[in-house]
Amino acid sequence: MSEINEFTKGRFRGIATVEDLQFNEVNFDSFSINPSENSKVTFRNCIFRKCKVTKAAFQLGRNVVLDNVSFENMLIDGHFHIDSAVEILSTKIISSNPKDVLWIKNILEVGAYVNNPIELDISGFSGEVLITGVDVSRIKVDSSKQVFISKDLLNQTDFKINRANFFRSSASKVENSGSTVGVFSLPANMVDRPEFSDQFKLFKQKSYVY
Repeated sequence: MSEINEFTKGRFRGIATVEDLQFNEVNFDSFSINPSENSKVTFRNCIFRKCKVTKAAFQLGRNVVLDNVSFENMLIDGHFHIDSAVEILSTKIISSNPKDVLWIKNILEVGAYVNNPIELDISGFSGEVLITGVDVSRIKVDSSKQVFISKDLLNQTDFKINRANFFRSSASKVENSGSTVGVFSLPANMVDRPEFSDQFKLFKQKSYVY
């Protein structure tokens, strides 16, 4: 646990790597890691399984690297909040809790698109997902729960939809992030509604959603 606590006390300064470790049912006071400028914290070949964050948010800021890391059924109070500038390679986030929330977006600069594709598997994540501001072409999803939405959907003329509409609001978030496509969880309370189903079907046909 000391390997993590070192990075969560203020803004870490320096270059550090945590690698080849498994953390099983470990309690962390905090998992908020925000290295200072010209610093870097890399997690490589690590597994965090059923670990609990007890006092603060789960937040990974810019200058963090995740390389072959697995977060499995973490117990946190709030969101998984990951800055879009975090470098993500061969990483997996799993959660069986539908109340969990995963946000990957730019924390500091709205519209600051990051052009590096992130290699992330969220197909086992059961909660709410919002990923914008990054290249999502290498994200693995469960298509029954999560969808890719293009900002081009804002140009559709087939339906009169207001700003609160799930598809339109999601596409707006993608556009505002500076990217072209984002990943979102399907709203479970709406997927069986005829109006939603009709929109979903047509938007998929036109590749606004996939």
